Amino acid sequence: MYLKNNTYINLFMELNDYHYYINLEKRATRKKQCVKQLKSIGIQKPKRFNAIENEIGLIGCAQSHIGCLKIAIDENWPYICIFEDDLL
Repeated sequence: MYLKNNTYINLFMELNDYHYYINLEKRATRKKQCVKQLKSIGIQKPKRFNAIENEIGLIGCAQSHIGCLKIAIDENWPYICIFEDDLL
């Protein structure tokens, strides 16, 4: 992939550092499938964020995304890519 000034940057290698996938601990099958999909696009060691469960699913999902963003901020990451465990 070529970006500014024909500099080659492999974004998938950078994603190895700056990503999380969100997964409920009780959803082991989804975890396995998600890891397989992430590895297929070059993410060698997928990082799991233990999803926050809430009786209102949308709220738990939002809290999980916010948790990932907080990690990225605390770690001073330039960006973060957040995946959910039902990605294709």
